[in-house]
Amino acid sequence: MNAQIAALVLRDELLIAGFALIWLAGTAALGLVIGRNVATPLARTVAQLEQISQGNLSAQGVTADLERGDEVGQLSKAVQKMTQSLREVVREIAVGVQVLSSSSAELSGTSAQMSRGSQETFAKSHAVATAAERLTANVMSVSARMEEANENLGGVVTATRTGDSDYRRKSPVTPKRRAASRMRRTARRAASATR
Repeated sequence: MNAQIAALVLRDELLIAGFALIWLAGTAALGLVIGRNVATPLARTVAQLEQISQGNLSAQGVTADLERGDEVGQLSKAVQKMTQSLREVVREIAVGVQVLSSSSAELSGTSAQMSRGSQETFAKSHAVATAAERLTANVMSVSARMEEANENLGGVVTATRTGDSDYRRKSPVTPKRRAASRMRRTARRAASATR
């Protein structure tokens, strides 16, 4: 009987050992399957993210990973969408930089034109002021000469009269005197306006 019990125990031990080996082999096979189906696609996705972080926005996900319906496929699709969005943002920034650059160049050109126009306007206004001063001086000179001529004419008139020395004081203001007086006033006003 001992031999039978020992045989049964040995048989049970062999069955347990066989089931353990089968279980270990199944676990190893399951680990390989999980490794191939989860770890490998995740490693590819991580590699793609590393390329993107280094500025390579042309990195593409593996088509097989994108077509999967599980979490790994969802992750791959999300990374792919993020990459496409980043490409679009970079493209829009590049266009904005080009527009800003051309606008800056146009603004610089306009500023230079305005500066030249301002300088020309200043030079022309200075020339006009100088000409106005000269004109005022000429008008005042003409006015003074007309007044002098008028006085000389008054003296001639007085001298030709029959000795009436008070004639000049009594004589009315002549049109020439009025004109000379008006020209003096105008010249003085113009001179004060240009100062």
